[in-house]
Amino acid sequence: MISTKIGKYEELFKLAYSIRKVVFVNEQGVTYDTEFDPFDPEATHIVLFDNEKPIATGRLIFKNSEWQIGRVAVLSEYRGQGLGARVMKELLEYAEAQGIKKIHVHSQCHAQKFYEKLGFEAYGDIYLEADGIEHTSMIWASNA
Repeated sequence: MISTKIGKYEELFKLAYSIRKVVFVNEQGVTYDTEFDPFDPEATHIVLFDNEKPIATGRLIFKNSEWQIGRVAVLSEYRGQGLGARVMKELLEYAEAQGIKKIHVHSQCHAQKFYEKLGFEAYGDIYLEADGIEHTSMIWASNA
């Protein structure tokens, strides 16, 4: 059974870290210093569990005068089950409950369609981020 926890750095970061290290650092070659930034301690983190095993994560931060969801990752053996979408939906619901009306993502270009299915719209030019990976900026606005 898949369960979810949403909380602060002290409670969830080590669990989120275990997923992000595998997906971003080991699989995608992002450097540790790029992946783990000063925003983690202030972020709201989400971790999905298969029983007690952390399997998916993401975070909500306030950066550059805007709310952002990022660091969305699912362990490879759990991909294709809708868990990335679940991470996003639960973070969007959490944000709406906090009164947040607009959220940005810096999407890797290959994931753009994933975010579009969740109601995000791309804007601006493609740019390099996270050690040379192509990204596009996207925005979501609450209907509430």
